Amino acid sequence: RFFGKPLRWAGLVISQSDIIILCISTFALIVLGYVVQKTRLGRALRSVSFDRDTASLMGINVTRVIQFAFFISGALAGLAGVFLGINYTLYPTLGSLVVKGFIASVIGGLGSLPGAVIGAMLLGIVETSLISTIGSGYAPVFTFLIMLVFLLLRPRGIAGSNIQEKA
Repeated sequence: RFFGKPLRWAGLVISQSDIIILCISTFALIVLGYVVQKTRLGRALRSVSFDRDTASLMGINVTRVIQFAFFISGALAGLAGVFLGINYTLYPTLGSLVVKGFIASVIGGLGSLPGAVIGAMLLGIVETSLISTIGSGYAPVFTFLIMLVFLLLRPRGIAGSNIQEKA
């Protein structure tokens, strides 16, 4: 481990690396939310995601905006990889965690940043509870079942909105 002894509080044991990861992740999430909601580039990003052709007609350089989106997603993926490397042994099938991210996005609502955060928190709590009650072997099965229930009952997720296509 990179850091000292864990903190103990109210029966919880939290490692110092987890606290640092939480703080840096929260900061990155706040910066991302600010960029997407409050900057001119964020407005361009949202408009390109809604309608690429209309955004292009309004003078937005669609190629640059898409490059920016890929750059940001790559940077955040790299940050997540560093965090995984700090806490876990890296092995080839570690990429299966991407599926958990997708499930969290479906639960929270695709296209909603706050929804993805809520979905990830709920998924983490539910998965931890399932692992402690039924074991780690069956927890992924129930995680997929929860996603299927969300897709059947509320396909737009917790914070997603109903978007209707216009002709």
